[in-house]
Amino acid sequence: MGLVKSPLEFEFVPNEPDNQHCLQATFIMAIAALTGERLTMEDAEELTGFVLDSPTWQFAELLAFADRGVSVLDAEHFAPEEFVDDAAAAIARQVGDDKAAEWIVSVTDLELEGARVAQCLANPMVTFEDRRPTLIDLQTQLASGAVVICNVNSRVLVGKDGYMPHGVVLLAISDDEVLLHDPGIPPKPNLPVPLEVFERAWHFPSPDMANMIVARVPAAEDTLSEQGR
Repeated sequence: MGLVKSPLEFEFVPNEPDNQHCLQATFIMAIAALTGERLTMEDAEELTGFVLDSPTWQFAELLAFADRGVSVLDAEHFAPEEFVDDAAAAIARQVGDDKAAEWIVSVTDLELEGARVAQCLANPMVTFEDRRPTLIDLQTQLASGAVVICNVNSRVLVGKDGYMPHGVVLLAISDDEVLLHDPGIPPKPNLPVPLEVFERAWHFPSPDMANMIVARVPAAEDTLSEQGR
């Protein structure tokens, strides 16, 4: 593949001591890199729908990106229309592991997240692609100047058993390594991760869990096109 690095400058933001703010930390990093706006953690909590002791889904985050003029792509093996109709079934289809799917459903407000997905579907700045992204996709998006955020199993990153979803910001990818801003805990800016380890964490518990959120500030002509949709 060769080395591909993001041309963006990222100001690292760590997770909070409660270890529940990785999504908010990656969101703050993305907004600052793309727009220069410096959000506080309290801002990010409100914008992304943070609830203490409950994992944060990405859908409020996608809408918050759009509200700030940032176009955002969510690429993963995920059918948004199916999620709106039957979120539990959509989760089971994507995860492919009964135990993991049951846990995710048990900690999710399915009605609220379904409503947020419906809002995303109606927003021209938000795009879903129901497919499994590849390493080439990650490289292509990095090279284009977009922010790329991936959800991985943090337990795999540290060589432990179990499952804990965790957001990281990609900085570079080479033939044998991925460079990340990992909010932690513990916080790990510019963390090099062997490519094989990253892929296992990215694909856990099945390859269909591979995902990427791609955020960019659209060109003026793209914005006019979106407004005309």
